[in-house]
Amino acid sequence: MNTYEQEWYDNYYLRIPKRVIRYKEEYAKSLYQHPPDEILRQIKLPPYNNWDEACEEIDVETIGVWASGGADSTILLYNLARTVIDKGHPYKIQPMSVRRSPRNWNWMYAANVIEEIENRLNYQFEPHETYWPAIEDEHQTNIQEFLDKDHENFSKNKIQVLFSGITAAPPLSEMEKKPEWLAQHTEPTRDENAERPTKMCTPMRTYINPYFGGDKSFIAKMYKDLGCMDLFRMTRSCEGHIDDTDNYTKGCEKCWWCWEREWAFGEY
Repeated sequence: MNTYEQEWYDNYYLRIPKRVIRYKEEYAKSLYQHPPDEILRQIKLPPYNNWDEACEEIDVETIGVWASGGADSTILLYNLARTVIDKGHPYKIQPMSVRRSPRNWNWMYAANVIEEIENRLNYQFEPHETYWPAIEDEHQTNIQEFLDKDHENFSKNKIQVLFSGITAAPPLSEMEKKPEWLAQHTEPTRDENAERPTKMCTPMRTYINPYFGGDKSFIAKMYKDLGCMDLFRMTRSCEGHIDDTDNYTKGCEKCWWCWEREWAFGEY
């Protein structure tokens, strides 16, 4: 079930569900003996498609977050920690990173911002988990590893809900002003007219994308409103090569992600 409601409220606190739907243990054990593709087929069939019989609600204990070291996931981690602290919630927050290609530095930037948020808020995340797929396999590092770890972490009940900082792409009318920016746009699922659910719930897993209704300009507004521009400057999204970035210490100023940051923040 997909929903499109606003998943944050005043002062950018996040809506965190107390309970989520999940298959009962006997049904889950039966399902998870199959590979992921077969599971997707099975859940459409009896008895798994009878949610009233096969499912129950479970308490949320641990929130998973994909931490890329970029601006979106960093402000998401910051706001999740603020929400847990200020609202007195009992939830644990589990940051996770995949060493990606070509962003093979991303896990280091994620580790840096995690430590900064912990120090700033006097809060302790669960130990940062990093995954290391073969760097030469771009499909595994950029897509499949996330799917594999989602399957593993939900099936073992290590997390009960997974938050993502994904946002909409800037309006096409803005990218059209810079043809080379538009030419690099390869994610139509993030376009303003695409289907962008903010919450996706099944008996196997719950995903929350609280910022999918907005674009990077909304992320920039949050950083500024919360007085966190110094935290933003610790993040990195650039996909430029080592020679274009002074050994990955600055933006290349010519990749899609650099132009998105410059459009929203006025800096790279």
